[in-house]
Amino acid sequence: MAKNSKTSKPIKKTSAKAKTETSKIKTPNATVIESKPAVSEKQETSKIAVTKVASEILKDPSAQKQIIALVTGLIFIGLLALTVFVYIPHVLDNTDSAITARIKKETEAKTQADIEAKASLLAAENNTLKIDSTSNWKIAMDLKDFGVINLELKKDYAPATVENFVRLVSRKFYDGNRPHRIVLVDNFKVLQGGDPKGDGSGGETASGKPVPDEIWITAPTYAAEDAKNPASKQILTNKPELRAPDLYKDFNPSTGQITYRKGLILMAKTSAPNSASSQYFITLDTTILPADYTVFGTVEESSFKVLDKILKEVKPIIADGGQPEMGGKPDPEIVTTTVKITSQS
Repeated sequence: MAKNSKTSKPIKKTSAKAKTETSKIKTPNATVIESKPAVSEKQETSKIAVTKVASEILKDPSAQKQIIALVTGLIFIGLLALTVFVYIPHVLDNTDSAITARIKKETEAKTQADIEAKASLLAAENNTLKIDSTSNWKIAMDLKDFGVINLELKKDYAPATVENFVRLVSRKFYDGNRPHRIVLVDNFKVLQGGDPKGDGSGGETASGKPVPDEIWITAPTYAAEDAKNPASKQILTNKPELRAPDLYKDFNPSTGQITYRKGLILMAKTSAPNSASSQYFITLDTTILPADYTVFGTVEESSFKVLDKILKEVKPIIADGGQPEMGGKPDPEIVTTTVKITSQS
């Protein structure tokens, strides 16, 4: 019997260990996908139970009322909180008293800031102006189309007034200023300027504080001639003393007036004491006024021709119903192009 020529191949068995090792082989760049754990039966049951309870509650009229009451209460609490924390403070902050208090506080803060700024400026100027060591300043006031008025200021005349004017000049305060008033009546001929508003209502001082009156060392005092009748004639009760007698003439104790000669520069002011700021008068000719106005400088005689030119060519514009002794705006207009310190000693 012939043998089968084909040889059968042995079958290889793969061991469990090999299978395990094969399963650990990772294919390069393979993406590993992790499956999320399924919701457990217990969780699903809880959700159903909650939904059922909620459904039952919503079907219960009593429960509905409680929910509505709760929501209403929450809304009320929210509105109350809004009122307490937003509306009421807003209302209280806008009462007349609150607004007044706020404005006062803001004004005080601004005033304090201005005072501090002024003090800093004054300290810086002391070095350049030599306020403490200088007694005399010469000032050139250039009036467009009229000429230069040369002024001499002396600390002996009125130290605080001179210092105020010199500081303002150094800041170019008067440059471009337009004198707003001229008066040309008997015994009252002046040119008035120094108001930045240009209408007589403005002015400021170098320090932020009013300039004191410095006409008197000892001011005149009066009393009723008849002590039992206050309305009786007022008589002088002391001996007044002027600070610079050579600048003032003919004080009349009965009228309280004094004569200011031609060519003086003096401070304008209100009827209140110590109310001068930056406005000034220049006497164009002999002028009689109450003895309240402080002279702080003189016009050099070489500049009298400028005063005469103003007297000749400029007239006041008297408002309808106005009084000539109150004067009016100069016509033609006068402009102080520059006012500067030319020397100090």
